[in-house]
Amino acid sequence: MRKILLTLSVFFSLTAASREFHEGTIAKIDPGTDSSEETQIYLSDGSVLKLPAHKDGTLGKALKAAHGDSKVIRVQVDDARWIQSVSYPDRSTEEAPPRAVTPLAYTPTVLGSDAEAAEIFRKLRPNARRSSQCYSRAHIWAYESKTSVDLDSQKVFLFFTRRYIREYNYEWWFHVAPYTFVKGADGTTRERVLDFRFTRRPTGMRDWTDLFMRNRATCPEIARYSEYEDNEGTNYCYLQKVSMYYFQPLDLDNLERTGREKNQWLGYEIRRAYRDGFNL
Repeated sequence: MRKILLTLSVFFSLTAASREFHEGTIAKIDPGTDSSEETQIYLSDGSVLKLPAHKDGTLGKALKAAHGDSKVIRVQVDDARWIQSVSYPDRSTEEAPPRAVTPLAYTPTVLGSDAEAAEIFRKLRPNARRSSQCYSRAHIWAYESKTSVDLDSQKVFLFFTRRYIREYNYEWWFHVAPYTFVKGADGTTRERVLDFRFTRRPTGMRDWTDLFMRNRATCPEIARYSEYEDNEGTNYCYLQKVSMYYFQPLDLDNLERTGREKNQWLGYEIRRAYRDGFNL
């Protein structure tokens, strides 16, 4: 009986894994550098999905078309992140983005002690959806910290390069979390990352990146999103630090290409982050 139960457990685990879904637009398609490498699909939810080399059939064509049209797609993958199917979800009821953002003054908060940072960390909303994306969680943590204790936090985007993703078969191309500044007893100001999903307390920036960098690589800080895209073969990772209002990498790309800054909360993004991050 124990053997039967174990067999059933493995079967259902594999079945569930083979039906995992990801949804978003395609940020980038990396076809690989030679014929032996699989094609990698960078989805806007942060995931890196895979298609066999020279897969130019129905799936390949659908993905290329979706990328060219910037369409939202729903992708089914197996437990190894190989793409099984692509469909187009109904987005007819979603709220359209506003045309403009009114600039507001913004100065990051500097807390007086690590104890203050720890108290804010303890109040971050728990119970995020298991399948939630990091940018939804980060947005709600930053938003609620502002509305509850008036914390003007920052966000740090950690970008994993093509070099790192292929060398370590890594499943994400970015991660993001809010962070704040803390003034120490010696008068120096330190950064403390508030990532409730992966840490138990406010964490130093290097300690935070080490959680995700299997080779403990140093992640240089960049000022523009293109510095990541144009230099993926140089380093394993990059950090870009922005205000709490930036939601996902597309915002950073828009900032560089169009100069569009984000200096206030956008209602449709908050609602989406509550829904996708915490099922609220």
